[in-house]
Amino acid sequence: MAEFQEFSASADHSWLRDLVPDPETAQHEPNRTSRQVRSGHYVRVKPTPLPKPKLVAYSERMAQELKLSKVVTSEVQRGRGHRSTKRHLSNEFVWGTRMSGMRLPGIWFLAMLLGGEALKMELTDSNFKKALEGKNAFVFFQAPWCGHCRKLQPEWDQMAKLYADTPNVIIGQVDCTGSGQGFCGENQVQGYPTLKLWKDGKMSDYNGGRDFNSLKREVEKKLDPRPACSLESKDACKPEDLKVLEESEKMTKAERAAKIKTVQKEIADAKTEAAELEKKAKRLTESLDLIKAGGQTVEKVEQLLNDEDWRAHCEGRTCVVAFLPHIFDDGAAGRNEKIKVLDQILKDTKKDGKSVGFMWSQGGDQFELEEALGLQFGFPAVIAVNFGKGRFGVHRGTFDKDSVSQFLTSLSRGGTPLAPYPASAKAVKADPWDGKAPRLLRNSFQRMTQRRAFLRFFSGDVDAIEGFDSWATPYALSIYGQEMYDNCPFKNGNGYGDGRALSIGEVVIEGRRWEMQLKGGGTTPFCRSADGRAVLRSSVREFLVSEAMHALGVSTTRALSLIVSEEETVDRPWYDQSKTRPEVNEAFLVEVAPQLADAPSELKQMAIAQLRSQLRNPDRLQTEKCAICCRVAPSFLRVGHLELHGRRARRSARDSEPFQQLELIVKHALKREYSDVDDPTVDLEQRILRMIQEFAKRLSKLMADWLRVGYCQGNFNSDNCLIAGRTMDYGPFGFMEKYDPLWNMWVGGGEHFAFMNQPKAAQKNFVSFVKALQPLLSPAAQQEAQREVDGFEELCQRICGEHCWRPKLGLSRWDSEGQELFQDLEELMAESSIDYTIFWRQLAMLPENTDALRPAFYSSLPVEREQRWTTWLQRWHRCSPDAVLMRRTSPKFVPREWMLVEAYEAAQKGDFSVVETLQQLFASPFDEHSAEARYFQKAPPKVENLGGVAFMS
Repeated sequence: MAEFQEFSASADHSWLRDLVPDPETAQHEPNRTSRQVRSGHYVRVKPTPLPKPKLVAYSERMAQELKLSKVVTSEVQRGRGHRSTKRHLSNEFVWGTRMSGMRLPGIWFLAMLLGGEALKMELTDSNFKKALEGKNAFVFFQAPWCGHCRKLQPEWDQMAKLYADTPNVIIGQVDCTGSGQGFCGENQVQGYPTLKLWKDGKMSDYNGGRDFNSLKREVEKKLDPRPACSLESKDACKPEDLKVLEESEKMTKAERAAKIKTVQKEIADAKTEAAELEKKAKRLTESLDLIKAGGQTVEKVEQLLNDEDWRAHCEGRTCVVAFLPHIFDDGAAGRNEKIKVLDQILKDTKKDGKSVGFMWSQGGDQFELEEALGLQFGFPAVIAVNFGKGRFGVHRGTFDKDSVSQFLTSLSRGGTPLAPYPASAKAVKADPWDGKAPRLLRNSFQRMTQRRAFLRFFSGDVDAIEGFDSWATPYALSIYGQEMYDNCPFKNGNGYGDGRALSIGEVVIEGRRWEMQLKGGGTTPFCRSADGRAVLRSSVREFLVSEAMHALGVSTTRALSLIVSEEETVDRPWYDQSKTRPEVNEAFLVEVAPQLADAPSELKQMAIAQLRSQLRNPDRLQTEKCAICCRVAPSFLRVGHLELHGRRARRSARDSEPFQQLELIVKHALKREYSDVDDPTVDLEQRILRMIQEFAKRLSKLMADWLRVGYCQGNFNSDNCLIAGRTMDYGPFGFMEKYDPLWNMWVGGGEHFAFMNQPKAAQKNFVSFVKALQPLLSPAAQQEAQREVDGFEELCQRICGEHCWRPKLGLSRWDSEGQELFQDLEELMAESSIDYTIFWRQLAMLPENTDALRPAFYSSLPVEREQRWTTWLQRWHRCSPDAVLMRRTSPKFVPREWMLVEAYEAAQKGDFSVVETLQQLFASPFDEHSAEARYFQKAPPKVENLGGVAFMS
């Protein structure tokens, strides 16, 4: 029987074998068809590794968030899919043990690909020592995906050509992502490009100019200098050196020996004197520091690093803890400014004779603690706690000296409400901050990704790391609330499932469980005759957009790695980019079908939709590189998973195995995704009803965020809907450019999945979710669940208004006036051919007329409509909109499709510079990024009806 239980550290993980219905047909063979196992069963199946995998880039933001700054061997608890609960890992692979505010496993990664062309003087792990034997060298350490490396390459090629015939000098190059990984690690290469010199076997760093002349001067100066000053090369001597040489030439052998002895003694005396002076200077420096420190107290603002030190620091007094933004978001300067504020308040309290402890923590480092104290409103957040009294208070105002000081004053006078300190709220061990900017933290993580085991494991070779099992899961499918059976291979609804997604393991980091899944890992029993592969084009899109959505504040699965095969390709239907499609409207319909000129309007609309779909189908087969993207989430439980078991259970008796399986997967879902609201002490029926209520809220919030950033999922069916309310399966998605409430990137989506209809599609998935749970509910509980279904539309509208339209308009409240204001605005937008993202961003400039909005319009406005815009802006201004709130809500940059096309087309040619640029841009989409202004513009006219850009299958 398939089980969905949670396991403690001592649990028996043999449960995975129980998921396989028949050992004879469930061997680890990746090429089995779905008919080789009984339909709808969970199966172990290995991925098919990519041949010649290449790791060529990674997400720096992910590295910072996952605290992968230290390469250490550590202990990690493994969860589902792992044959042991704990193990020590050697240097074959490195796992982190901490979590950051992004709540991802302390091990994960990333990685994007590309192949670089090697220079003639390429040095590798195997040839480097032999090549440098008896020679000097100037070496360029690079990664093919690095933009600065590509910029340096022509200069370096010129250097290699210049010194090709110089026997004692090598101009070398090392690919740190390929054959030179080991050497790069040995020499502590910490970024790209890195230049190092070898002179007489000794290595030194080069930090000079990167142009040809600067590089040439460095070689002439250090590696290939003029002949040394000698009797044979007097022309090379400086005047003072020539004088010494000529005097020595006139000396007798005994005089020369005596002179040598005298000079050697002078050198030794000078060294001794220098050492003594150095000691004296050091002692004077220490004395100076002590003099400066005289009279000062040792009290200072401390970092919260563990629970024991925290309680010791705060013993017998009130303690203030500030939870500061993540270092990647705030930078070193921003963090230091906030610590300085705390330090100023600390000094003030000392002057007043008060004993108050002050500490700080990086937001997210203490996730469980933050959650227990209710600090979900963002960072910075400030609390005051008194462990002796068991009470704490939360400051919800701004973070500045006056505001925090007022909070403490109010606290001392009893004016701040206090709450009992939760007994379970404890701090976990955190890494001390070294005071440096986040970019400096990437280096050891970079070296970790160069390990061969990393590349093998995330390209599908799960045997690269001993102890992992991989598995695929089945699920059912409903399209817009309609249960589907006919297009299932078994005609029973059980044949859907992970067609090209394979889970490769789970890790448990500080009690939180994370599942890793490869997309494009080869065939599974649920492929339905497909090849189970993903291509570089779609993988680049998913990698970039998953991380972009996270930075945009949208709940999503995360993309951790992207690896391409330099050898394996597949053919996929796609679009001929050399031709555009006509705009299909009523005029075009009548032109191609004159007989429909007088047809009823409804019939014309049906014909237009059908014609548009036909004209927008792919028209060519395109050979593309295979790739694998690894994504991570607390779980990948879909509504379809519950539907599968719900359909079986409703056809079975209450004490049957299908009924028990439904109960098991529901308990698993509660523990996995709803532990924050679940109460295991009450009966299962009440727990399910609570989950239904919470899912309605999460799904509504997801819709609000999709609308907020202009995202359209394309085909939001139950198999693409996670029960946790996260975005997943980035397929025919798109970001709105020219506003159209009925726009959809997917040619098969129609109006059902159109942009402004997505809340309706969410409602259909919610209905499927509740229907799947009905077998476990009594008639009375079913009625209560139905009330949640009936109220979903109103709930979703309210949440979309409060979390999307209100802040986008900069309003302080969402009332009838605000709703009317938005309705009138939406009508104007639909009529005015306006860019969705640019408009909302420009609106944050608080314009009083349309001048500031003109960059958003695709065409000029008629006089009458421009007057309507001006009237609307005047009404809006009377509401005193908050520009700061608007800029925090409406991003400046989103992954427009033409940007993604630019990235994956360059990637297909081996150039990942665009991927790298967009990665960095999407990491902070609300910032100005003036250097990337070309991405803050409307869609170019040439792509308006271009297949694969304006629409896709």
